[in-house]
Amino acid sequence: MLLETTERACESAGELRFWTAGQRRTPRSRTFVWRTDEDQAMTYTNWGGREPSSRSEGCVEVRRAHSYQWNDRQCSDRDCPICEVEATVGM
Repeated sequence: MLLETTERACESAGELRFWTAGQRRTPRSRTFVWRTDEDQAMTYTNWGGREPSSRSEGCVEVRRAHSYQWNDRQCSDRDCPICEVEATVGM
């Protein structure tokens, strides 16, 4: 339900894309991490075909048009954010 609501809010910007907290460890690195307090290594990935495709693209997005698979993209591009929150029992 939350994803559907967020999709509707972001759809007016054209193709639906969401930023994740995934980012290259260092510029042009082959290694991606989750940007948290500790820069956690990614133990799960869901890259689309031929992705990541460019070392100059340092951030990770998901795209509805690609079945929400991951794509590397310029961090300066504009997308809607998607956040992870801890679930609360009884919501």
